[in-house]
Amino acid sequence: MRILSIIIILATMFLNSSFVSEHNYFVSITTIHHKKDLKAFEISIKLTAHDVEKALKNRGGLKLGSDKELANANQILASYIKNHFSIWINDKQNELVFVGKEIENDETLYLYFSSNAPKKLDKVKIINNILTNTFPEQENITYFNSSPIKKDFIFKKNSSIKEFQFK
Repeated sequence: MRILSIIIILATMFLNSSFVSEHNYFVSITTIHHKKDLKAFEISIKLTAHDVEKALKNRGGLKLGSDKELANANQILASYIKNHFSIWINDKQNELVFVGKEIENDETLYLYFSSNAPKKLDKVKIINNILTNTFPEQENITYFNSSPIKKDFIFKKNSSIKEFQFK
């Protein structure tokens, strides 16, 4: 009986440590596609859902992907992203329009935005400090594609602004 109790305790400890939501790496992936024919940007942001929930815990438990998800979760998410991610074209900030979200296995959160964009780009500035206030080690990888030009950046807490020219 004592051996069974020890096995149960050890198994419980193992399971609790193996499936805890904590992790050592904090990364998001943002993809920006410049659709010249549509004069628009299509933007997707891939995040870890429980990291976003932790960052937004002061707004109530979002409970993303569950049947208890807050009714205004989309508005909260869109507002947060708009405050921590922006695209500037020729020194003018583009307005982001929330398109939707997807949640995969209750862990991966995809957020989709669109924005108007001129057919021809001269100067682009991207600001990306998503989750860096909550997780100082957060890295936000961003891919920018305006065919034939492709750029990629890693944004961190102390380097959250990238600017480049097309000329």
